[in-house]
Amino acid sequence: MLAGVQECHAGNSGKRLHIMINALRGPLATLMLLLCSAAFAQVFDLRIDAGALDSALIELATQTDVQLIVDVGLLANHDVLALSGRYSLSQALTELLSGTDLMFEIADHTVRIGPGPEPLAAIGTVEIVAGVLDGVGASSDILATEQLVNYAAPGASLGGFGATRLRDIPRAVSVMTQQRMRDQHIVDVADALDRLPGLSLDERTLDRTIAHGRAFPLEDIQLDGGGLLHSFDNLLEGDLSAYDRVELLRGSDGVGIGYAGPGGLLNLVRKRPLDSPQLGIQAGMGSWSFRDVTIDVTGPLTRSRRLRGRSVLSMTSKDYFYATSDLSRQSLYLVAEADVAQGVLARSGVQWLRQRATPWPDEGFGGQELDQAELSRAQSLTLPWQFDDRNSRTLFAALDAHLLDVWFIELRADQVVTDTDELSASLVGYLDGESGDGLEFAYPMQIIGDRRQNLVRIQVKRLFELWGLEHALVLSSGRSREQLEDVVYADNGEYSEPFNLFEFQPSEIPRPSVDQLVDRYTSTLNRENVTLALSLKLWPRFELTSAWRWNKISSARGLGQQSFERDEDHHDALSYVALNAELTQKWSAFASTADVYSSNMGMHTESGNIPKPSTGRSFDVGLKFAALDDRAQAMLSWYRVELNHPHRYIGSSQDDPSCCYDSGADYRILSQGLDFEFAGRLGSRWRIATNYQFNRNWFAGADVYEHGATANKSVPKHLFKSWLNWSSRRWPLELGVGLHAQSRSNQFHIFQMSAEGQLIRTAMSQPGYARVDGRLHWAVSRGWSVSMNVENILDRHYFVAREFDFGSNLYGEPRRYRVSVRARW
Repeated sequence: MLAGVQECHAGNSGKRLHIMINALRGPLATLMLLLCSAAFAQVFDLRIDAGALDSALIELATQTDVQLIVDVGLLANHDVLALSGRYSLSQALTELLSGTDLMFEIADHTVRIGPGPEPLAAIGTVEIVAGVLDGVGASSDILATEQLVNYAAPGASLGGFGATRLRDIPRAVSVMTQQRMRDQHIVDVADALDRLPGLSLDERTLDRTIAHGRAFPLEDIQLDGGGLLHSFDNLLEGDLSAYDRVELLRGSDGVGIGYAGPGGLLNLVRKRPLDSPQLGIQAGMGSWSFRDVTIDVTGPLTRSRRLRGRSVLSMTSKDYFYATSDLSRQSLYLVAEADVAQGVLARSGVQWLRQRATPWPDEGFGGQELDQAELSRAQSLTLPWQFDDRNSRTLFAALDAHLLDVWFIELRADQVVTDTDELSASLVGYLDGESGDGLEFAYPMQIIGDRRQNLVRIQVKRLFELWGLEHALVLSSGRSREQLEDVVYADNGEYSEPFNLFEFQPSEIPRPSVDQLVDRYTSTLNRENVTLALSLKLWPRFELTSAWRWNKISSARGLGQQSFERDEDHHDALSYVALNAELTQKWSAFASTADVYSSNMGMHTESGNIPKPSTGRSFDVGLKFAALDDRAQAMLSWYRVELNHPHRYIGSSQDDPSCCYDSGADYRILSQGLDFEFAGRLGSRWRIATNYQFNRNWFAGADVYEHGATANKSVPKHLFKSWLNWSSRRWPLELGVGLHAQSRSNQFHIFQMSAEGQLIRTAMSQPGYARVDGRLHWAVSRGWSVSMNVENILDRHYFVAREFDFGSNLYGEPRRYRVSVRARW
């Protein structure tokens, strides 16, 4: 035999495994695992013990009869979990290499393993641990999760952090991976908000979902880490078929281009094209006539693979557990991506959404109706002639450049255009709980709206060396412009249709003739932002980051023939300071503080002025844990959020719908508590995502009764969400179970009666509840699988939210079934 070449036998099959080591290269020797057949397209029953990565790859080659080529030096210091069950070769490699910086390629009956791409951006000098994306094709997004069989993500890219490992972000950040979306059948943004850590839903109707994080509304949303949308209106109706993952930052975003809202920041990350052909199809059906189909096609567009494309088509239709309402939705996502030059990547695309719905009127029953009458969950006051039509188009472009190993440049641009056409009537009156009389429909309106948002963000990072350590300087700038026009039509006469609740027949309420133009409301909102961040390595394991941010917000409004002068607001501050310390290879500690700033632009006092801005600070101190190459991650964080001068609503004005508000009262809203989260793999057969939040909210300062405050709504003291998935060792079977539990939440409102001027206090308690969900999954054959998800298995009655007299009392869904079939080639 040649020097340095050894021969051995692997397994009991008698097949020869040749391990050839080039002795001349020493620790960088090439390990070639050569076997006869390249059966990588099959599904195998694998049994691989936990241990070193190189041993696991040898065992994989033995059990699958494939040829693997890899530099043995790349495998050092990597351990893997046990692998047991039915896997294709690509799935097995994805699992074994997950959490490393290695990627693999299957071609010409050979699997080659090598280092992945360099990270595109990061605030500090941390190194990304990139997961393997796909056995058939790779993605340019090193944080992509669509082929990671795990609930733990390699990192996040929201705010101004860029592509960074979760344990290196000194904030409470969570990521919902593609695998978890599939397992829990999470199909739209509202589903994701309901299951993300630390968020509680305040309202969830067909076209309106409000979530609270740490007692404050979640208002900031990004697309691909770009500019911030002004509202959720363009996305809540859409599904998640075009998105790879959902990222959530709790607390104020102080380092990116966010507008420093205290409720947090949501980032939706789109799927990117893969460099090899792939076709995926999903079809589902379920309770209340639910039907959906998704077709996902991706691959190279040229032989060199330098140009790639992807198309995702989704169609959904469904009714609701409450009477009359329904939904029909179609969406299309197209994207192309090109390697422009070495280290320069460009992509652009378009998203279309078309939705027609018969929605719930207003926001549901008032507390009075629920308390005085025994209403079933199926009872609603939806009228068949109501509709809510939305058509949305999003054009986007992005450029990522990594130049000379020290320059990182990101450019994001989005244009979102949404047309709406809505016909509705308001529910008014006070119910007599014994007779069922007292309610009527009035004030019918048709609102035709047009909203246009242009978002641009650029970030430039420069690495530099000082004191023998590498540091980073980051400059970010963003601009958004929103233009809104609403045309309002109403009924010619005094439309009022009284009815008896117990004998309610939707078809008996006639459709109004809304043919009189009553209002034309226009507004323009501009936001500009500049952030300068500096990240310094104090010691090799300690990193200090600080950021200064300048904001400018301006608006112009008009109502009918009356125009309002332009309003303008400026704000600058040391917006962010954070310390991150790597304690061991698995543990890190962090502490951070971020500026809270909430402009009340668009609101007006009785005197016509803008209410005083709401300001404050957001604090986080905690520990993070990551093991098994980041495939198991945990976080424990103590937080405190302070908001000074929160605005309050004191009454309406017929001349100006943005009046009247006030925020001059000398009191604060405080939210304080603990966040705990664990996500990842436990052994070879368990996937788990579990989180718990303890939350205390209170007022401090002036007498809130005197000033008329609105308390934090629907934020329970205890909030627990968990999902556990088990894979059978013997059968291609998976079982999943989830628990959503929250304690009683007490809320109250203080508002000013316009007629008499006195302050009225109303209170409502939302009972705690626990909801159990489940899943059964069967892998029929290679690439084919069937799943059934059951939500609210025990059919518990619970409220999504409760209020006394504001129509936001909404039942959660009864027991719900959904069956889906998935195939991928």
